[in-house]
Amino acid sequence: MLLKEIRNKPNHHHLIVSHGGVMRVLLDSFAPASKKSFWEWDISHTVLYTLTWNLERNEGDHRCTLLQVEHLTEK
Repeated sequence: MLLKEIRNKPNHHHLIVSHGGVMRVLLDSFAPASKKSFWEWDISHTVLYTLTWNLERNEGDHRCTLLQVEHLTEK
């Protein structure tokens, strides 16, 4: 359903605010091929993940083409 919404509105930004478990599921499902396991994703309230799809390039693939990680505060 999420990908259907993204495909129906390809030039829009979609924001999901959620707790860590759901974020791990989304990253595990949609992030570019990664060797990270479900529990290895660093999910905290100070991290912003941006997933970008090139819908023309990966028509049949559900994984995003770009994953950006931004730390919102310095340690």
